Amino acid sequence: MKKYLYILLILSNYTFSQNQFSSKIKSECEIMISAMKNSNYNKILDYTYPKIVEMGGGREKLSSLMKSTFDKMKSEGFVFENEIIEEPQNIFIAGKELHCIIPKKTIMKTPKGRIQATYYYLGISKNGGGKWYFIETHMLNDENIKLIFPNFNFDLKIPKNSKSTLIE
Repeated sequence: MKKYLYILLILSNYTFSQNQFSSKIKSECEIMISAMKNSNYNKILDYTYPKIVEMGGGREKLSSLMKSTFDKMKSEGFVFENEIIEEPQNIFIAGKELHCIIPKKTIMKTPKGRIQATYYYLGISKNGGGKWYFIETHMLNDENIKLIFPNFNFDLKIPKNSKSTLIE
């Protein structure tokens, strides 16, 4: 009987640790990445966490900043070739929001060759998983996390981006 109880506990723990919003998160991430590839800055902003848009001066200002940044990157020979969204990690409750980490593998063409690295998004839902917003985690630190997310759950550990490696 004890064996069955242990197995049941292990299985129920496994089930509850799964991300039930995984396909929704990946789908919305893919829409945002497609918008990046197509220079659709307004669509990118639709999936950018609203507090970031506000802190950045609003949609118009951020859209202009994104355009100039991407244009500069292209003119210097930096082009995103592929971004692969991996499985979203576990969901953490942060006040009235849901948060999770989404790994993405990025392959970029540079003047020195093609590079590959793993980066991370923080996925945020303000409505119980119906709509997801994203922030690249490299811009987060202990100070601004508290400013952006007053109820951030520090059980969620933000991983560091991998170092870029030359693949060609």
